Amino acid sequence: GAEILEQYPARISDLYLGEPIVVALKLDDAFDRLTVAGRTGNTPWRIELDRDDVKERRGVHVQWARSKIAALMDARLGVHDERTLDELREETVDVALAHHLVSAYTSLVAVDVTPERRNYEALRSHALATNLPAGWDFGAVFGMAQTATNAGLRIAIGLLLIVSGCFIRMTREMSQFAIGAWIPAKAALAQVLLERAWQNTNKRGERVRPWPWADTWPVARITLPRLGASWIVLSGASGRTLAFGPGHTDGSALPGERGAAIVSGHRDTHFASLRALRVADEILVERTDGTQIRYRVDELRVVDSRSARLRDPGIGRSLLLVTCWPFDAVTSGGPLRFVASASAHDDRLAMNDSPR
Repeated sequence: GAEILEQYPARISDLYLGEPIVVALKLDDAFDRLTVAGRTGNTPWRIELDRDDVKERRGVHVQWARSKIAALMDARLGVHDERTLDELREETVDVALAHHLVSAYTSLVAVDVTPERRNYEALRSHALATNLPAGWDFGAVFGMAQTATNAGLRIAIGLLLIVSGCFIRMTREMSQFAIGAWIPAKAALAQVLLERAWQNTNKRGERVRPWPWADTWPVARITLPRLGASWIVLSGASGRTLAFGPGHTDGSALPGERGAAIVSGHRDTHFASLRALRVADEILVERTDGTQIRYRVDELRVVDSRSARLRDPGIGRSLLLVTCWPFDAVTSGGPLRFVASASAHDDRLAMNDSPR
């Protein structure tokens, strides 16, 4: 009969219910009858396969090759002799290449041998669709040149470059003073782009980022009529966001919605005017849908951020404006906070009916 030249796995493991075992054999000749024997508990078990009962399958050699490669890789475990490792590697490569398999040392490369264009044919070109990152506007990136430019934006960019140059020089001499001068300049110049994003937000009714790489967007506008102050509120209250404008604290209600809306800002830039705020002052909140809600200041207080917690007063719509205190502090990072609490005192008003 036929002799078994190679068998993988070399040692057949125990059988378990519902888990088949695949054994790959390489014989020196065709067999007439193949006998598989074993034991089920203490009971002998055997099965015989006649040659006529076995059908040729195209993928049998691939199964055998994969089993052999797995056995060769297992044989490397615990081997430290370089010569033996090289021999196992060469044998693995030979089997993988012969049967077109991927192994630890081989990979498949697809080569297209059919030419797409004949040598005597001319090259053809056509436009491909361009996919922009989420939030980018195609017209703004690839649109026609703006022949009538925005003079205000040009001035803002020029001032930004001037301030940047001054900032670099001042940092060498007075780093603390330079940082203090840079933050107000950046906050003021950013308002040009934020105003444009706010106008587009009202028109489209969707989030519009002030610049393509921004991780924030306008969520509301807050106006203090008596003080003549108005700010665009941005999503999030991280230090990066507050450098450009007041930020809405994640997890609190949006300005104008039911619940407590918390908005924070720097005391030396946007929220510097809060020092002149009084109880009973009116605050107008404009939402992204173009409606306004009137608020009235109920309380002004100073709290310690290390122990105080801002809570929803449970009076419908409320607004908390938070900034550092005292306003004229020389250094930043203190624990005290100035909090202005306000509550809505009328229903939503359409923009056309609201005072400007």
